[in-house]
Amino acid sequence: MSSNFSNLNDGCIYSFLRDVTEDKKVENELHQHRRRLEELVARRTMQVDTQALVFESANANLSSKLDDCRKTGRTLKKYADQFADLYNNAPCGYHSLDSDGVVIQINDTGLKWLGLTREEVVGKMRFSELLTPTSRKTFQESCQRFKACGLVCDLQLEIVHKDGANFSVLLSTNAIRDAADRFVMSRSVMLKRVGVIAVDNVRAPNGAQLSYTTAETPCPKGEDGTSAAYPRLVM
Repeated sequence: MSSNFSNLNDGCIYSFLRDVTEDKKVENELHQHRRRLEELVARRTMQVDTQALVFESANANLSSKLDDCRKTGRTLKKYADQFADLYNNAPCGYHSLDSDGVVIQINDTGLKWLGLTREEVVGKMRFSELLTPTSRKTFQESCQRFKACGLVCDLQLEIVHKDGANFSVLLSTNAIRDAADRFVMSRSVMLKRVGVIAVDNVRAPNGAQLSYTTAETPCPKGEDGTSAAYPRLVM
């Protein structure tokens, strides 16, 4: 209850009574709502601050990981460039053939020996097209043995340069197969037979003639299945 007193100048004092119970109830409810709202705002502010710290930490961690990835990427690129240089600029010719005998990979050294570009060779030319007629026959015959055992060693071939000149190479190749033992491609290396004549003219200390041989004897394999045979001097 609340009361008000008034003097109406007639010598009497009048009192007015008003029930404020409902007003007090509304006031208390408003006070409780305000306090609840303040608590919610404080709690939400704390959540936002916590999330901001989490995001800041995550961003710092992500930035660190990105830096590590960039460093790793640069390192991998360095090694990849080194391997690419080793493959492309090796002192021997590397190439791979698919099941149809088409060249699908070849290094820069092999291309230089042929006088051709990668665009002219890869995916377009069969290796047999690069050989003289006699060597083409020899190569085709060796393909039968290659399919049987997956390995050919020191096969002497004559290759035709783009300008028509011939040069002699020794070809060694093995097969790459999938998990089902299906042929995927060959892995081949060519060695130029430079200086063979000089070798043939060399004599041993006892005067015996030394000669270079590429007799097609079976290639011995090591424990890992690779060939251990190389061109050799015999007396």
